[in-house]
Amino acid sequence: MKLSTRRKKALPVILAAAMALPMTASAGFLENWYFDWDADGDLTDVNAVQMSEYIDLIGNSYIENTLSGGSGTFTDVGTFIATAGDGTPFTTTQKSVGGVVHELTALFTGGAGTVTLGGGINFTAGDLELWIGTPEDYGSSAGTADNIYYGANNGTKIGDLSLTSGYGLVDISGVPNGLITLIFEATFLKDDYFFDENGNDLKDLIDPTDPILFGFVTTNASLVDNPTKNHKLEIIGELGGNPDGLDESYTNDAPNKLFVSNNGQYRWSVVPEPASVLLLSMGLLGMGWRKAKRRTA
Repeated sequence: MKLSTRRKKALPVILAAAMALPMTASAGFLENWYFDWDADGDLTDVNAVQMSEYIDLIGNSYIENTLSGGSGTFTDVGTFIATAGDGTPFTTTQKSVGGVVHELTALFTGGAGTVTLGGGINFTAGDLELWIGTPEDYGSSAGTADNIYYGANNGTKIGDLSLTSGYGLVDISGVPNGLITLIFEATFLKDDYFFDENGNDLKDLIDPTDPILFGFVTTNASLVDNPTKNHKLEIIGELGGNPDGLDESYTNDAPNKLFVSNNGQYRWSVVPEPASVLLLSMGLLGMGWRKAKRRTA
């Protein structure tokens, strides 16, 4: 999928699970794009990995609900790691930068919104940070109390996204049920990491005066009954602010506090005109598109 000069500005970021959108919306996905692990701008070397459509991700989240009569508010934090492109695991060679294997990770903080048990989750706040480059693999810094949460925010920050809205479902015990979709506005991408198939740096599409670059993050979430020691210390304790995690006495107390695992995918997608925005919105089946449509030049 090639981008014309006229429409280049209208490329939004889509971080979404493959199952979240029907085939009719797939025409909007950016195809054959690159992630350049060593950020040298050379898309012909082994570090520049071309994705047919998406990157796979996995992670963990800690959720606290404040409820009255089966409804109330929640907070949500978590960490993620990119494991593969189009279902094919990234190789050690691809991820080696300066002779050291690196990881592409993400940190989700400040997640908040409203929840109804046996009903919906509506996100109203949250921030997603993208990171790469660390002498420690994801999770290896856990338990060090060094503000490097499970290794997810270690190295170089390569992206910032701010949540605009989000949606999901929970069962009567407060456990997420099915897909959770978060919609972000991308505010920063570092040079030379993300490229379209023609070698255009996607960071050039961010315009703070007319924000039209968005991210869709969709994952499947499931309850983890027995978080590990490092999960308790780093994600529940330090990142989530629960002292029970710091002394390892934490146990799930559904629906008030939950530790969950997540898996999904993220994509880039082209939504260059109002008709395509409408198509994508219909494809999400009401999963939270709330941002007003903007005219493109």
